[in-house]
Amino acid sequence: MSQTGFNTGFKYADVSGMYIVHTMIRREFALLPGLVRDVAPADRDRAQVVADHIRLLSLIVHEHHCGEDAVLWPNLLIRAPKETHPAIHRVEGQHEGIDALSSRIDALLATWLDSGAGDCGDDLAYGLEQLAAALNEHMSLEEKLMLPLVERHIFASEWDGMVERGAARIPADLGPVVVGMLMYEGGRNAVPPELHDAVAPVARPAYAAHCRAVHGTATPRRSDGAVGTLELISKGSGSAAHQTPILFVHGAWHAAWCWDEGFLDFFADKGYRALALSLRGHGASPAPKALHRLSIADYVDDVVAVAGALSTPPVVIGHSMGGFIVQKYLESRSAPVAVLLASIPPRGDAKALMRFMRQHPWRTLKGLATVDTTVAFNSPALAREQFFSPDTSESDVIRHVPRFQQESRRALYVDTAFLHLPKPDRVATPLMVLGAERDGIVTPEEVHATARAYKTKAEIFPEMGHDMMLEPGWRDVAERIHAWLTNRGI
Repeated sequence: MSQTGFNTGFKYADVSGMYIVHTMIRREFALLPGLVRDVAPADRDRAQVVADHIRLLSLIVHEHHCGEDAVLWPNLLIRAPKETHPAIHRVEGQHEGIDALSSRIDALLATWLDSGAGDCGDDLAYGLEQLAAALNEHMSLEEKLMLPLVERHIFASEWDGMVERGAARIPADLGPVVVGMLMYEGGRNAVPPELHDAVAPVARPAYAAHCRAVHGTATPRRSDGAVGTLELISKGSGSAAHQTPILFVHGAWHAAWCWDEGFLDFFADKGYRALALSLRGHGASPAPKALHRLSIADYVDDVVAVAGALSTPPVVIGHSMGGFIVQKYLESRSAPVAVLLASIPPRGDAKALMRFMRQHPWRTLKGLATVDTTVAFNSPALAREQFFSPDTSESDVIRHVPRFQQESRRALYVDTAFLHLPKPDRVATPLMVLGAERDGIVTPEEVHATARAYKTKAEIFPEMGHDMMLEPGWRDVAERIHAWLTNRGI
């Protein structure tokens, strides 16, 4: 639903449809390289079908971006806080790079068709892969940084007008196909409720017929929001001594990058396959809905998807909220062992939230008023207070602060506070529980309480801050985990 501005009385944009559009674009562009490579040389008729499909998708993206360029960026630069302007310019500038890739695709497509699918097919497929990657990066950034601003600074009338102008630029005979594309996964949410019953009987069959011609089936591979779209950093390939992979799960405000500062290379060098995922809406991983609506269950699904795609169930290691996610994952899934680093305890993070409210009441009010979840650490001094020990260099703190991002309000303030707390009695996996003495978020007492809940003993690393994988002593933590795994034959 649209939000109402406190001062204006006007409704602000409902951006939920943008996530459906992005899901459709990700799905369709991911399938294009395979379509091109599967065209037999000299099969002109098949090449034309694929080319027409590529051109339709290119038109959709072009009109989509033209609307944003005309409506979103100019108005956001006027209305949004100045500190957000660099991000707005960054996202706006990505359109130029995408336009350049699209122009190259157009040229390659023309050559490919003129040669009867005989020339530059590999170059075309590779170009489409580059374009898909650029679109994924752009849409992920847009979802994390821009759509929250749009919800607060773009009026519903402006948004609706932008959507209507874009739709009007699609050829009338292809309109039902495009709506069917959106409805393929968006369902009823892809069209206004008052239009659904009139549109669906036309759009669904139109897209199904289009898919049979293009993909050979009315039900092409869907976007599962899982392995195919999640950012995954993988190091090492395993060894005879260490055949079990290790899957690292980051915490709130972080992404897979935090494990790539040292942990992934450390365990890869020890002979493991080490992987770190970015949960949906984090890093380069897209979100199928607004970030603030993502739940812990959504994040657990991401871990399930990545772990399930591995040939062997992995060791799972979670930090902070990632430790909470690992606990929920283990309620219904098994793992050889698991490690919790500075993890939110089974009783939740309500006490941590209350501690911050007492320490920083005005920042808490500002965060609630602006729905900004980064108010606790959006300066080097605050970041050090929450995440880092005095031993961490100022240059490292300054380097990491810009990498922190917004977090789901539902996950932070509802699910991990009281609604979906872990149930230790359902977990049979052996756990290692580690904490940090100078942790500004999870106290050593809470770490010990977590260990007691899982019938084990905690180990606290002295003079270490919350971000144990980024602290100067991170290698000591990694060595302790490695020794524990080795002692268990893993």
